[in-house]
Amino acid sequence: MSASPALQLVPSQIQAWRDAFSRLKPSSPPCPGLSQSAWLPMYDNALDFLDRFGAEALEIGWSVTDLFGVHPTAGTIRADHCGALMLSGAKCTSLSADRMKHGLVTYYRNVPGRPTGIPVWEFRW
Repeated sequence: MSASPALQLVPSQIQAWRDAFSRLKPSSPPCPGLSQSAWLPMYDNALDFLDRFGAEALEIGWSVTDLFGVHPTAGTIRADHCGALMLSGAKCTSLSADRMKHGLVTYYRNVPGRPTGIPVWEFRW
């Protein structure tokens, strides 16, 4: 008899983020500063991140705005308000408590003085 794969439980917070993010249209950028060609890979890679790293991110303290934050009126035009997944269309390659790597690009979390955005799904045109 072969061993069955271990069941992985998805934390409810991660599922809530995934559900909210999934309501965004992959064909339509949700805020200013994103082109359609930039948004589609960003959308796909954010869902991939939640599947691969979501539980770990939550466990080590990443918040919804650390990941999905955007400026409340300027969207991604104001990069200082953006979360790690709203700045790069590249897949996350590694995650730690204070940084996320996207290939050659690194997003540093908890930078002193960094303003906090709103989750991208709360942005209103």
